[in-house]
Amino acid sequence: MKLMTLAPAEFMRRFLLHVLPDGFQRIRHYGFLANGNRQTKLGRIRQLLPPAPQQKVVPVSEDAAAATIGPEDLAACKTGNEWQPTCPECAGEMEIIETLPKAPRNGVPRIDTS
Repeated sequence: MKLMTLAPAEFMRRFLLHVLPDGFQRIRHYGFLANGNRQTKLGRIRQLLPPAPQQKVVPVSEDAAAATIGPEDLAACKTGNEWQPTCPECAGEMEIIETLPKAPRNGVPRIDTS
């Protein structure tokens, strides 16, 4: 480490090398995601973790198959303005937690014409 005296213009030039342009996002990874030994560390983490549980294949009963709906049955399942989906595994009703709006195209918001 050494002490340096810089002209104001040179200081600003060096300082601004660290400033991102508008629209850019700084992304930094720390710990096991740091780039230095990422593959080695992730491999070791995978060794230490227990194996993922195997999924059981359960035959679908006729009741469950009849309770699940496809896209063609969408109109028949509408109740008012809300559609209540069913679980393909147990045929129980699934609760809608949140409905997200459609994403804008090319930064321009979509106009709903309905």
